[in-house]
Amino acid sequence: MATMFSLLASLVVIGGAWWVWSVIQWVWLRPRAIERCLRKQGLNGPSYRLLHGDTNQIATMARQAVKNSKPLSFSDDFLPTILPFYHYIIQTYGNFAYKCVCGYIYFFELLV
Repeated sequence: MATMFSLLASLVVIGGAWWVWSVIQWVWLRPRAIERCLRKQGLNGPSYRLLHGDTNQIATMARQAVKNSKPLSFSDDFLPTILPFYHYIIQTYGNFAYKCVCGYIYFFELLV
């Protein structure tokens, strides 16, 4: 009976360790590897932040844009008003950037 309990306990510990390792790999190691790979290829972007990513910054910029909004005409630059975070990304990192929550790559080259 004791050997059965120790066998079951060891299987639970091994299964728990495997689950913890897979979560660490999913949440931290894989996004960091994607970020490293994209930086090697010359793409720049904000560094990875655990779980929430840039959502706080996006929400803050959106609130500020709504608060400071004004009527726009067709000749105005509307990107800072409608998509302030992406305007910030273009101004900071250029037209080719990535957002490293899930490894999204954005190409901001306008075809005019």
